[in-house]
Amino acid sequence: MNVHAVIQLKGHQYFVKEGDYVRSNSLDLKEGDTLDLECILAKSTGKTRSVKAEVVKHDRTGKVIVFKKIRRHNSRKFNTHRQGFTLLKILSLNGKE
Repeated sequence: MNVHAVIQLKGHQYFVKEGDYVRSNSLDLKEGDTLDLECILAKSTGKTRSVKAEVVKHDRTGKVIVFKKIRRHNSRKFNTHRQGFTLLKILSLNGKE
């Protein structure tokens, strides 16, 4: 039986199962650290679940170009942005009565 759970992390909700990878906003943890998350919704009824995850790596997304122009005024702004993220691997979903 596949057990799924919905977790909340830094204001975002993720639908996860065991073995999934989750890209979250940057967390202040080192690679290899584990963290325990509370499940806000579990598929099996009557049980609350705790989710165990491991930090795989910290990285940044691809470059996004931000270009603003006001026509007929010779006004142009060019900027780029790369958002940092943390990749987590879901290790286990533990059920508690």
